Amino acid sequence: MNTSEEKDNLLQKKQFDYQDIVTIMRILRAPDGCPWDREQTHASIRTNVVEEAYELVDAINRNNYTDMAEEIGDLLLQCVLHNTIAEQEGSFTAQQVYNTLCNKLISRHSHVFGADKANDATSALTTWEANKIKQHKFTSTTEYMKSVPYTMPALIRATKVQHRGAKVGFDWKDKSGAVCKVNEEWQEVEQAIESGSKAQIEEEMGDLLFALVNVFRFLHVDAEVALTKATNKYINRFEYIEQQLAKQDRKPQDSNLAEMDKLWDESKIHVK
Repeated sequence: MNTSEEKDNLLQKKQFDYQDIVTIMRILRAPDGCPWDREQTHASIRTNVVEEAYELVDAINRNNYTDMAEEIGDLLLQCVLHNTIAEQEGSFTAQQVYNTLCNKLISRHSHVFGADKANDATSALTTWEANKIKQHKFTSTTEYMKSVPYTMPALIRATKVQHRGAKVGFDWKDKSGAVCKVNEEWQEVEQAIESGSKAQIEEEMGDLLFALVNVFRFLHVDAEVALTKATNKYINRFEYIEQQLAKQDRKPQDSNLAEMDKLWDESKIHVK
């Protein structure tokens, strides 16, 4: 089937499958296809993958299944586009991607496809991680820690690194040790502030955040989720302030801090 026939066939379709996505992408990347799609490289669209993943997570958080279906498609599109670019460049094929993925799923689930045992989710995850270490031939825990991508959100990366240290026993005995460390780090932040050194303040503030992540981990609370909720709460409560001021035909910049603080306290009753 030539390109013209493929286009006609696609225009007549009401139901599509994965192969149709591949065909469309190949048409878009063809010399007579879309100029934008044709110019893209792995590097030029690398942030798109992250953006689409975040949009999918947002749809999941909103429990919006219509948006979820759309965002899963957008994320799938990025994968197909990278596959298409790779095949056109000759760097790897989609078949290699499928082979790698399936081999990984089988080897990491040795409690399903092998002799290992896992009676609950925790032991299954432990088996997965042990097989991952074996597969990548990490020779040390440090090497395993360094494998956590720098491009991850800082809170997520800190949690993963701490988790890998904890796996080999480098951890507080309980949450009280983690809480004490936060208090210690806060004192060091205060000392850094007194010093006036921006570099020292940055370092100690970073240590404080890292220590807080430890507490989150001990309490089994996702730091990224908790901070997102806190940010959303801040926005919603500030919206209350603006709404109340708007009733007086005023804006925040027409008010003062004392008045806005009073409205903020009111918002705690009306906005959750």
